[in-house]
Amino acid sequence: MHRSSGSENFFTEQTAVLKKRLAGAESELAKLKNESGMLSVDGARGQLQKQMDLIEQQRTTVMAQLAGSKSHADSLAKSVASIPERMTTSETTGLPNVARDAMRQQLYLQEIELKDMQSRLTESHPQVVSAKKKIEEARRILETQQDDRSQTVSNVSTTHQSLSLEAMRQEAVKSGLESQLSSLDKQRDETLARIEAMNATETRVLELERQVVLLSGTFNTYSDKLEQTRITTELENERISNVHVVQAPSISTRPASPNKPLLLTGALMLGLIGSYLIVALSELLDRRVYRPEDVEELAGIPVLATLPRVARRHASLN
Repeated sequence: MHRSSGSENFFTEQTAVLKKRLAGAESELAKLKNESGMLSVDGARGQLQKQMDLIEQQRTTVMAQLAGSKSHADSLAKSVASIPERMTTSETTGLPNVARDAMRQQLYLQEIELKDMQSRLTESHPQVVSAKKKIEEARRILETQQDDRSQTVSNVSTTHQSLSLEAMRQEAVKSGLESQLSSLDKQRDETLARIEAMNATETRVLELERQVVLLSGTFNTYSDKLEQTRITTELENERISNVHVVQAPSISTRPASPNKPLLLTGALMLGLIGSYLIVALSELLDRRVYRPEDVEELAGIPVLATLPRVARRHASLN
C-alpha cells in the first residue's frame, strides 16, 4: 500500500469545499428555475411552443371569421342604405283642400276691407297701399294651391327594419371578434416576452446544470478517496494488510539472456537449410548439358563422338 502523508486531511478539506460549492450551485439553480417558472429548459420550451402554436391557430380562425363578418356587415350596410326607411302603403285622391278654402275666405275678407278703405281714403294712402300688397301676396299663394288634394299613408319598411337589425347584430359579432383578436394578440405578445426571458436565462440555467454535474462528480470522487484513505489509515493503525509474501526473492548468478547454446544451434540449422536450398535451386535453374546420356535423352538420337573439355589455359597456349 502507498499513501501520501496528510492525504486524509487534504481529502477532508476538499470534500467540505466541494460540498459547499455544490450546495450553492444547486440552490442558485433552483432559485433561478423558480423565478423563471421552469422545471427544465426543454420542458419549458416545449410548453411555450405548444402555447404559441395554439394561439396562432386561434388567431388564424378568428381573423378568418372577422374578415367574413366585415364583408357581411358592409353588404348589409349597403342594402340598408338602398331601401327607404318608410314605404307608402295607401294613397287617397280627390279630397277637398281645406287650407285653400280657408285662404280664399281670408282673401275675400281682405278685399272687402280694401274697398272700405278706398271709400274713405285716397289710393296713395299708406293703409290702402299696404292692403293691396297683402291681397296680391295672398292671391299668389292661392294660385299655387290645388282645388283638391291626395292623402298618403306610409309605414315603417319591414325589410329595412329586419336588415337594420341584422346589421346591428353583425356589428356586435364583428366587435366581439375584434375584441377576441386583440386578446389573442396580447396573449401572443406575452408568450413571446416569456420566450425571450427564457432565452435570456437559458444560458445561465445550462451553465449551472453543467456546474452541478461536474461538482457532483468531483464531490463523489473525493468522497470515495476520503473513505479509502480512512480505511487505509485504520488498516495501518491496526496493522492489517491484504498483501502476503508468496516466495522470498533470490539472486541468480546466470544471465537470463541471451541463451548462447540455443542461438548456436539455431544458426547451424539455418546454415544447413540455406545451403541445401541454394544447391537445389542451382540444379533446377541450370539448363546446360554435361553428359552424353543427357543429349540422347533430350534429342532422341545416339551420340557418335564426344570432345574432351580443354582447359582455357591450354587452349590459349595452342
